[in-house]
Amino acid sequence: MNSAGGKVSLVALFGVIIFLSKAVLPTPLDKTVILVQGLLLALGGLIVGRLGAVYTAAIGGMLTALWRPGFAPFTLTFALLYGLTVDLSLTAFNLKSRKLLPVRRTMIALALPTAFLGVASMTAMVALGFMPMVLPFYLAILGIGTLNGVVAGYLTAVLWNKYLASYFYGGKT
Repeated sequence: MNSAGGKVSLVALFGVIIFLSKAVLPTPLDKTVILVQGLLLALGGLIVGRLGAVYTAAIGGMLTALWRPGFAPFTLTFALLYGLTVDLSLTAFNLKSRKLLPVRRTMIALALPTAFLGVASMTAMVALGFMPMVLPFYLAILGIGTLNGVVAGYLTAVLWNKYLASYFYGGKT
């Protein structure tokens, strides 16, 4: 699938799936199950290339903001920030879409933005008074969220290497 329309459709589908995965759980529990979001942002970044994760995050973030209008500015801001940090991490770790992905490097590349976003969003929510500071709860969210990032990185590398690289780019390049 090398057509721009097909890639845009796929990124839109990824954004809808991200929204559905977040809509079933209340805030802040939805932050502990970001495996789906991390996986789809990484795949969006690999399939589209530059800013692919941001496009994917924008769609998921806008839909989630409509679902939870009270948190709309934060939802959209943190969704875009997550997409941007995933795109930057894919670039920083030299994970190119036309190559097979090294599993360990991909795991680290997704764990870092996930941990960063977890700390940033929890800090913002506590600082703004939306949530009380309960250290064990936030440490659990951070740990589980980061673990989700590691697993998302592993699944991204496996899915990309085994199925998607050859589909999108015609083989192991």
